[in-house]
Amino acid sequence: MNSARRRSEPSAAFLEDRRQLFELTSLGGAAFARAYSALADAWLRTLVGATPDVALVAVGAHGRNELCPGSDLDLLLVHRGLRPARLEQLTAQIWYPIWDAGLKLDHSVRTVGEALGVALPGDLGQATALFDASELVRDTLGDRLCDWFVANKRAEWDAYRATVTDFDRDRYLRWL
Repeated sequence: MNSARRRSEPSAAFLEDRRQLFELTSLGGAAFARAYSALADAWLRTLVGATPDVALVAVGAHGRNELCPGSDLDLLLVHRGLRPARLEQLTAQIWYPIWDAGLKLDHSVRTVGEALGVALPGDLGQATALFDASELVRDTLGDRLCDWFVANKRAEWDAYRATVTDFDRDRYLRWL
């Protein structure tokens, strides 16, 4: 049986909608990227289903709604302590349809505690990726993660400003 026949209805519908979107000549640039990101988000929601205490976070270009035709899906699965067998089943339910659709995937799996630890200011790249995350985080985990991150970034900024001299402020920050 070929892979097209094995594809689920949501995956087949996504691939058809994606094909139609790619053929639209009237949509380009940022508008195209937002439309493609929204289409991918809707499909990914069907793959996750109604799994409680789980968020599939789009990061990178996808998380910023800047998904382009050659972009990979950069995804972070955040969960509240799922048992290993359930976690394995869930990741297969999400990752395999993405691979079967022929899309590139960069993925990781974290508990909420691990995700919050990644967001500490020590790793600004990952912290920014979580902050730029799509609405899937707020929809599933609520405002707690985003509010925590914003509060920590504000505290970090306040601590930084307290150590910067007037000379530094005048010379470097005047451009902001």
